[in-house]
Amino acid sequence: MFRPFPLAILLFVAALPATASDAEQGTSAPALPTPTVRQTTLPNPVADPIVLVNRSQLTPVPKDGLVTLLPGVIEVRFPQPEISFAWDPVECRLLFVWKGKAITDLVAVAEGPAPLSATVGTFGAPQFFGYRFVNGVPEFLYRLGRLAVEERIQPSADGATLIQHWRVHQSDFDVMLALPERWKEAATCSEGTWKEGFIKIPKEKAGDLTLTWQLGKAPGLPPLPEPWLKALASLPGASPKAPSPPAKTDSSAPEKATPNQ
Repeated sequence: MFRPFPLAILLFVAALPATASDAEQGTSAPALPTPTVRQTTLPNPVADPIVLVNRSQLTPVPKDGLVTLLPGVIEVRFPQPEISFAWDPVECRLLFVWKGKAITDLVAVAEGPAPLSATVGTFGAPQFFGYRFVNGVPEFLYRLGRLAVEERIQPSADGATLIQHWRVHQSDFDVMLALPERWKEAATCSEGTWKEGFIKIPKEKAGDLTLTWQLGKAPGLPPLPEPWLKALASLPGASPKAPSPPAKTDSSAPEKATPNQ
């Protein structure tokens, strides 16, 4: 099981360059009721094998290739607004988001490579150091190759958006933020230019990145694995959302990523 290790966190933070606080940078999100955070095993709605590439090297994959359970994921549940998500300390990334008390009402499911994996210097498997609480919200600390990353996720006060904040340290090159093409019209980044599934962010801006997901404009889910659909179908009153095909977009020309408001 992956748990927050105080000494590991202390060493991780001590190695980071001094940076301004959230309040000084103007990136602090509204205070929310403290979420419930636990490490647990959850059913797996992720069908894309790229998302779980590091787990597949640690745990034998079933012969049918379908991973039904995700042990050791970190579940974060906000009581108000009632939005929850699962974050994976093995892959060091957000896996899925849902509304309400049960995970049957999925809003988003991870697909494609990890958001920062295309950035130069992110070699090897990620290393998770634990998490700490910042304004009552868990902040995940990990390394991707030579990059040190602090990541925090929380909904807006009205539940209309999910706010994902990164601080990327020790990057000698521009940060390449990978996002599913289907979310192009429903996600905005505080910095960078969007082209062909990536937001290119100057390395000078990598220390303070905010990605805002417009949950009300969620484009639909990617294909879900058969075991997940069968499990949900057996639950009373469950009606899992059907996946939607990605919207066709013209990505021939670069576009400026819409800044957060």
